[in-house]
Amino acid sequence: MILKKILSVVSLFLFLFSTTLSAQSNIDTEIESLITEAHKYPQSPDSITNFGDRILLKSKPTSHLRGMIKGYLLKGMSNYMRGDMEKSIVYNDSALLFKDEGLIHEYDNTIQVYINKATAYGRKGTGDSAKVYFGIVRDLALKNKDYVNVAVAYNSLGIGAKNNANYSEAITLYEKALHIWDSLQQEDKKPSVLMNIGIAQSNLEDHTQANKSFHEALRIAKETKNVRDEYRTYNNLSVNLNHLKQYDSARFYLKKIIPYYKEKKHLRGEYLAYQNIGRSFLNEKKSDSASLYFTKALRGFKKLKNEVGKCEAYMLLGQNKINQGAYQEAITYVDSSIVIAKKLKLDNKLKGNYEVLAKAYEKLEDYKSSNTYLKYAEELEDKAYKTENAKNLNDLLTKHQVDRKDDVIDDLSEDKTFYKSTFFIVTAITLGLCVLLFFFIKSNNASKKELTLLREELEEYNKEVPAAPSTLLHLKSKAVLKTEALLYIKSDGHYLEFFSKDTNKPEIDRDTLKNCIEQLQSQGFAQIHKSYVVNLQYIRIINSTKIMLENGTWLPLSRTYKPKLKETLLSKPPL
Repeated sequence: MILKKILSVVSLFLFLFSTTLSAQSNIDTEIESLITEAHKYPQSPDSITNFGDRILLKSKPTSHLRGMIKGYLLKGMSNYMRGDMEKSIVYNDSALLFKDEGLIHEYDNTIQVYINKATAYGRKGTGDSAKVYFGIVRDLALKNKDYVNVAVAYNSLGIGAKNNANYSEAITLYEKALHIWDSLQQEDKKPSVLMNIGIAQSNLEDHTQANKSFHEALRIAKETKNVRDEYRTYNNLSVNLNHLKQYDSARFYLKKIIPYYKEKKHLRGEYLAYQNIGRSFLNEKKSDSASLYFTKALRGFKKLKNEVGKCEAYMLLGQNKINQGAYQEAITYVDSSIVIAKKLKLDNKLKGNYEVLAKAYEKLEDYKSSNTYLKYAEELEDKAYKTENAKNLNDLLTKHQVDRKDDVIDDLSEDKTFYKSTFFIVTAITLGLCVLLFFFIKSNNASKKELTLLREELEEYNKEVPAAPSTLLHLKSKAVLKTEALLYIKSDGHYLEFFSKDTNKPEIDRDTLKNCIEQLQSQGFAQIHKSYVVNLQYIRIINSTKIMLENGTWLPLSRTYKPKLKETLLSKPPL
């Protein structure tokens, strides 16, 4: 009797277990079928949304891992294709709720979610967030020896560096991606990276080399029948041809790709093509045609809610209005672009906008405002330079830290008691101070010697060289100055201030110190600082960091220019 009951329970358990397995198997089959169908419509956001909803409907009751991740992944992709980056990120976040299990059992789909989320951040204009997530993609892919996605991450990190105007860093990252694709013998992936390299080279003003990169991308795209990248290359090639002033060729390629983008419903590509046609007309000073295409591009970017595209289109419309003589309208357009650039922290776009504003205000003869915006542009350029150098240093330090071996760390741990001892600390500080004192004394003596020599050379110069003959300096502003009365010249942004001994106010002219010193060096003038050129006959005192003129004015003396001053004093100007 007991045996019969046990057999009955076991039979019931086996029946329920087999029924559950059968039901689960049916769900798996249905979800796989929906996923397969979804892949047949890669360019249709409506179809992708529909299949994503149906997959989630099947998956949610049982928290089916593959279905949940894939369903949200498809929903995120469809919103990305529609240009709604906010929704795309939300759906990708929903998929990442299952990331821990996903990375173990659904690695391919989970890593794709990370990639899609990072890409959406990039298109939204939040570059810092995009960089973080592409960094995660790179690290996860390296951990899983997934070199395909390592290459994808490097290429995307390069795009982020390019968007921050770090073009040299971008090329380095692109080349890492290219090397991986080359090693994996995946030729069809190379055109996209070569295009990005060409774009960075173009931004570095190396348009000839950029042209070579684009043509190589085009060659490989045609060989591998990579139609998408073939047409993308046409677009980038046309932009570069604009820089090379080959405007007809540029428009030829652009007009070739517009029908393709319309057919594929690639709206962003289509609007970029309009914008680039406008650029070619802008460069040719054909303002009406430029305005037509820029307006079409702006209208399209507004429809897509593409903030980066709108930022660029507003700036280009501003440039075009300057060519049309509508300077106030130009300022209005550029102000709209600046609002977006500041919101998205697009320093490279902001710099371009400030330069356009400076030009508009100069045309309105508001030189003070013009100079202010030129200074803003220069500050952003300096910031980009410092950021890139700091990044390079940080990369070196990080690499050094990563490369350290565990046994070295263990050795340091064993010796930490000694290094924390009072004797060691006092000894180290004493040695450090002695070394600093030695170098200070040595540097101070060298500086004194150099200063003494400069004073002696100035004294000899003033004894031997007669007063410079009276010559006239013709400025771009049409003003004419006597060089013999000119005390010094000061650079202030893109303008120069000329100070003469007989006037209280300087004469202002738009020019560079480089041009001035080329004209005046043979007449007894020398550059003493990145912003100052001085008439040597009026110098009365030289100190280590500044000089005094005969009227009591003190000017800075840069260490960088001391050797040049010495050279000028030793080489007498012609009589």
